[in-house]
Amino acid sequence: MKTVLKLIDSKEIDPGKPQSLLRQSVYDALDAKWKAKVDIALVNIANLLEHIVGFRLSTHTPNESPELQNMIEQLWQMKQRIEKDHDVFKF
Repeated sequence: MKTVLKLIDSKEIDPGKPQSLLRQSVYDALDAKWKAKVDIALVNIANLLEHIVGFRLSTHTPNESPELQNMIEQLWQMKQRIEKDHDVFKF
């Protein structure tokens, strides 16, 4: 997660711009079936990343909590479902 947060802080990726999360050359080489799978996962991953970042930046939430841990686990599960076949994400 530290790597993801560093990428966000350095503006290399932006959860508000889901395409920024992709290794574009890998994505471009995918067939239509895999692009569709990645597109669905991409929207969900970007949305979840926005929630994680918002949770992290909020002064009303603790730095560590079961909710944050759950969101992080969901993020990795979504990412791993795609990346077991194609290393398409930058993180």
